[in-house]
Amino acid sequence: MKDMKYMNKKEFIENYPLELCLPTKEAEALRKTLKVANESYVYDTEEKKGVKVGKLQYYDFKIHVPLTTFANAYWHFGILYAENVLPIWRNRFNKKKK
Repeated sequence: MKDMKYMNKKEFIENYPLELCLPTKEAEALRKTLKVANESYVYDTEEKKGVKVGKLQYYDFKIHVPLTTFANAYWHFGILYAENVLPIWRNRFNKKKK
């Protein structure tokens, strides 16, 4: 890996997209979250069907944002993700504990 100090932002965005692997329910929430997020920023996303574990089908997401809104867009996305996707994820694992 190149020294981060010398890597330009565009190269960083191209080489290190935000990557997520989520089960179906959370993936659906993420799709809705991205739809809302795209009202404020432009998110380029790639989605593909991932592995299936038991009854859970996982989906792999790669998310890029334009160079001009890199920090703001990820911050904005993080808040929406915490509000819409994480509660489903937490609920799933809290049920498993019981």
